[in-house]
Amino acid sequence: MSTFRLAALVWAVIICLYVIIGFPYIVSKYFNHPETNLVKPTRKGKIRDTVLRNCTVLVRKKYVFDSHPRFPHGHQGFPSPQLNLRLLTKEQVEIKDSPKITSRREKVIKSLYGFNGERSWLKHVNSLDDDNLAPLTKFAQNVIYQHQNPHPSRCKGKRFLVVTHFENAGIGALTHFIGSALGRAIDYNRILMWDIRTNSRTTGWHYFDAGCAGNSRHDTLDCLYEPLTSCSYEHSNENNTVYTNGWDDGTDKDEPWHKFSAPSLFTQALLQYSAVPITPTAIKYWWRGQATAYILRLNELSLSKIRALRLDPLLHTGFTVDKSSKLLQNIPVPFPMPAHSFNIHVRHGDKGKEMRLIPFRQYVEEAEWFAKQNPNSYHKLAFLSSEDPSIFDEAKQITSVTFDYGLTSPNENWIWYMSKIKRLNTGPVQQLRVFQSRSDATLSWLLQLFMALECDGFVGTLNSNWNRIIDELRCIWTDKCMQPYLEVGDVVDWANYHW
Repeated sequence: MSTFRLAALVWAVIICLYVIIGFPYIVSKYFNHPETNLVKPTRKGKIRDTVLRNCTVLVRKKYVFDSHPRFPHGHQGFPSPQLNLRLLTKEQVEIKDSPKITSRREKVIKSLYGFNGERSWLKHVNSLDDDNLAPLTKFAQNVIYQHQNPHPSRCKGKRFLVVTHFENAGIGALTHFIGSALGRAIDYNRILMWDIRTNSRTTGWHYFDAGCAGNSRHDTLDCLYEPLTSCSYEHSNENNTVYTNGWDDGTDKDEPWHKFSAPSLFTQALLQYSAVPITPTAIKYWWRGQATAYILRLNELSLSKIRALRLDPLLHTGFTVDKSSKLLQNIPVPFPMPAHSFNIHVRHGDKGKEMRLIPFRQYVEEAEWFAKQNPNSYHKLAFLSSEDPSIFDEAKQITSVTFDYGLTSPNENWIWYMSKIKRLNTGPVQQLRVFQSRSDATLSWLLQLFMALECDGFVGTLNSNWNRIIDELRCIWTDKCMQPYLEVGDVVDWANYHW
């Protein structure tokens, strides 16, 4: 090999190393610089994409944006709305306020909260748009209800499956355990019911206050939810009843069932309905949602409390950075959440034991890029929820996380909405030990769930059971299954829907 070729090869290796190692480091110096406001490469496997994207940003900033004159009458050369207004004719001024928007969206949200008058959960689900629900939702919800709620006179002679308490489980995890048990009950023609053998340790006992059911009844999750079944525990006995914590491992020889199974009826119905050979993991994912939607149906007392909390103006606040003064501006939180809004649920707390905790900025980046690409559908507008109080302080510092001065954006600065509820950056069970009323704390969390479902886009990580519940119920309690869910977690944390 000639000296020239050897030198060329050495230089080629140096340049490659510079691109792979050095250049990302140099570009990263610009990431949080106020003049560049570039994208931070937080996701594994996307360093190169982020570097290339930010290189493009720097070039555009230098040779496109900086070369544009700052016209005094508009942002980056665009005419201001005030100038446009002066150009309207008299006839145009008269008709500009005439468009009338008919929103089915608002009707669905009001029905979810029970604002449209007395109704059953089944009636609400049956009123939704099939095309925007999870497949076979109405069929599944009606079958589950009929299975669990025979006429009380027919409960005698039935067989039962009693779901026991699962210690230290959050609402999401507990609901999924119960949902697995519900699948087993349907497959083996048993009716699922709560365990009331010991009142102090009944299923989900730490989510409601002692004595919530009154002196003559046992405290169960029925204090919060619609009754799990129309049959009572008195109908069960040692000959017709088996027990489970919902997380079966498939070792029961008499009634083999695995926690990742779905009822055979629904499995076969989905396979027949689907245009593709749907996988077992996707069927399991579908069943988790259907079971969750049945279990979490709030009773009328809980729903009335949720309605009152939602309409309390002192419980919610919004904020954004004023375009003129650059100061933080408080704004009211409307009901329902505005169209084109995102829900961003940031799972921190004790979840770090199970997954990498995702920085808040990464959630915002995911939503902002999507809004940039879909300005007719989504805005930089979000309802935030998290157990981590620092998230809301961080949000007050964020107006934009991606480049180009807001030119490619449906609106310039982020608008944030939040509820002023108690928060503690730990696990849910630890929070309940600190908060005074367990029932009130649980309802405040369920309020956050309902407010999330008011939104139109969803950002989270599926390794969080709470995020999964949001993703599941948007497809069953509301008809938003065709709207985007944006995943920010590492794929190893949620692959194969392993819950």
